[in-house]
Formats: sequence, C-alpha cells, structure tokens
Amino acid sequence: MLDNATNNFLYISVEKTGLQEISFNNRFNEIICIDEMESIFPEEWLLVLNNYHKALKKDDIYIYS
Repeated sequence: MLDNATNNFLYISVEKTGLQEISFNNRFNEIICIDEMESIFPEEWLLVLNNYHKALKKDDIYIYS
C-alpha cells in the first residue's frame, strides 16, 4: 500500500513508523485513528496520545474510533 501511494502520488511524503515513534511536531490539521489503539499495550497509550498531541497543529482535531 505504501509503495502504491509513493508511486501514484509523487507530491506526497510517505513514511512508515510505529505509533510510539511518531516524531512530527505541529504538522497535521487532523489525525484519524481507527482500530489502532487496541494493538498498543495500555502502558504505552499515554506515549502515543502525547505523540499525536505534538503532531497536531494548535486547536486541530484528533478522531479516535
């Protein structure tokens, strides 16, 4: 899937990383997380949520399902 995105959308940056290793700062307007937190150990939830918080621009949206 990442290869397909890389080949078909040359203007989009694609990066594969674990939720615990997200290192973006103030980069996204919205983050959507669908059925991902259930695969994270509970003791790492706060780390992942903090990573999402840092990656979002101020006052933007995090959607969790």
